[in-house]
Amino acid sequence: MSSDHIQWVAIDWGTSNLRGWAMSDSGRILDQANSEQGMATVNATDEDFESALLDLIQPWLKAGGEHSRYCLRHGRCAAGMA
Repeated sequence: MSSDHIQWVAIDWGTSNLRGWAMSDSGRILDQANSEQGMATVNATDEDFESALLDLIQPWLKAGGEHSRYCLRHGRCAAGMA
């Protein structure tokens, strides 16, 4: 992972795979991660989708420290994992 700070995360959640990219303020890719937890393999509850997403991006939330946050479509926001 680059020494630049992660400012945001791009997610591509397809039927068979979940992919994420840690992005800089300028839009440069700093890191990437892949998972086989696509939409078709995750149970259909908000908690299961949240868990699959956090499994993928947790290292980036830890890197962001106390200032990192994530928000899900249904409006729940939480602090990063320290």
